[in-house]
Amino acid sequence: MLETRDIRVAYGQVVAVSGLSLRIGQGEIVALIGPNGAGKTSTMMAIGGVVPPQSGAVLFEGEHIEGAASHYIYRRGIVQVPEGRMIFSDMTVRENLLLGADALTQPADAEETLADVFSLFPVLKERFRSRADTLSGGQLQMLAIGRGLMGRPKLFMLDEPSLGLAPKIVDEVFERITGLNDRGMTILLVEQNVRMALQIAHRAYLIEAGALIEEGEAKELLKSERILESYLGTAA
Repeated sequence: MLETRDIRVAYGQVVAVSGLSLRIGQGEIVALIGPNGAGKTSTMMAIGGVVPPQSGAVLFEGEHIEGAASHYIYRRGIVQVPEGRMIFSDMTVRENLLLGADALTQPADAEETLADVFSLFPVLKERFRSRADTLSGGQLQMLAIGRGLMGRPKLFMLDEPSLGLAPKIVDEVFERITGLNDRGMTILLVEQNVRMALQIAHRAYLIEAGALIEEGEAKELLKSERILESYLGTAA
């Protein structure tokens, strides 16, 4: 479905991603793991058109999209839920969700998708008239995911969905992510909780300092000596 070929992303003289190649197949959960500052978010932003790659290629369903405008990529079906959620706190749950609907979406289609989001996250239906700043951290993350789903993504990119959440809520959020994948959704997951990410992903890429270090089946990477020692705090 998606492939990057030797992409390079830089901010002025600072190189965030250098020569990164990865692929995501239809129906997969692919995890992108690594330390803070490794280039994980920059990779997502390059795919989504927020920060165009300086060089290399990004192909989505066979089409070159590197350098395309972010709104075009969004309408092609690549939707990103950003780190930190970026919810509009002075707007209601319903208003935040509807912001995720494409401007070209017919009202009836938006309402149908909204009903689907409410079925996935019943708490959002219960709170749909509430201002976003009255929600808990877990509810805000569900709202951010729900807003992304309003765009009817083909490729759903989630950036640090467990950030700042209690362990019980993390489990609930990850259950929702696997549930979306069970329904056929393709997911690119950036996540600091390496163990949890590798437990739900099909495949994973480890990047450090913007470069690919290791890749493979997620279950096999859970046994990797480097990942065990550096990211899971255990010996191989």
